[in-house]
Amino acid sequence: MIWAPKRGALMDFYASIKKHHYEHISIELLAFCVKYISGQFTLTDHDTIEWVAPEELLNYDLAEADIPIAHQLKSGT
Repeated sequence: MIWAPKRGALMDFYASIKKHHYEHISIELLAFCVKYISGQFTLTDHDTIEWVAPEELLNYDLAEADIPIAHQLKSGT
């Protein structure tokens, strides 16, 4: 585990690493499994944060690159 004291979380492991190709850019998306410890989140790229069950993820308007990770989390693999 890696402790991130400024974030108030413990990073347990990479949940997923996915590459996605949009028309104008290619990205590598890293998803982490973390345990929230304390503190406030400071959002820099998004407007909101929500804690939801994995089976609820696909009910949200996700970016195209996020959908395979949502499926992976939902299936538990």
